[in-house]
Amino acid sequence: MVTVDGVSKRFGSTVALDGISFTAQTGITALAGPNGAGKTTLVRILSGVSLPSTGSVMIDGYDTSVDSIKARVTTGTVFENSPIYSGMTVSRYLTFIANLRGVSGKEGDDRVKKIIDECSLIEVENRLTDNLSRGFRQRTALASALIHDPSLVILDEPSSGLDPIQLADFWKLIKSFSLTRAIIISTHNMSEIEELDAFVILMNEGTILEQGSVKEILQKAGAADLSSAFISLVAGVKK
Repeated sequence: MVTVDGVSKRFGSTVALDGISFTAQTGITALAGPNGAGKTTLVRILSGVSLPSTGSVMIDGYDTSVDSIKARVTTGTVFENSPIYSGMTVSRYLTFIANLRGVSGKEGDDRVKKIIDECSLIEVENRLTDNLSRGFRQRTALASALIHDPSLVILDEPSSGLDPIQLADFWKLIKSFSLTRAIIISTHNMSEIEELDAFVILMNEGTILEQGSVKEILQKAGAADLSSAFISLVAGVKK
């Protein structure tokens, strides 16, 4: 369970987030909005990289401002264009990450084998990370975020650079993992999240325009798709 309560973030006189509140449980929660909406700032706060100026984030009962280490243990994050160490095979890289996460020995070996299978990385487990396609790099990054079996996984613009086939395979993976954990996705591509059966949080200029299921948001905005709903909701705010 993730609870975000009245989170604001200021950088000097600039307000990046203004009173954000929502909860996320098992399943997919999508933070959707254009560039500059505050999504990445929120992702950094959720992942413990940054602290809110005001408000709180609770992950599995741990306040990220007070028990940041405990909160991070229950979280796995894939930032946009997350670097993957070069000069290692996929298997060796995941073993390295597992060790960093405190999962070592036979438990670590078993976990690496399991996550390689779950993320469909068997055909590249002995390939150097330098030689991976974009699709396999993204799967490897996802596997590294899951290696310690977190209850929350955060993905920042995870579909960037994926072709349609890679994208379909990637979302299939995400859906399977969302059955047992909370997954929060940040994206500016609203059309793709319509297919994910996600709880959607529409953001703009550091605030939440609307939140709910895709169906609920479309009905409230009187729109046929999320992009149209976003435009309609922004127009309503500015009236």
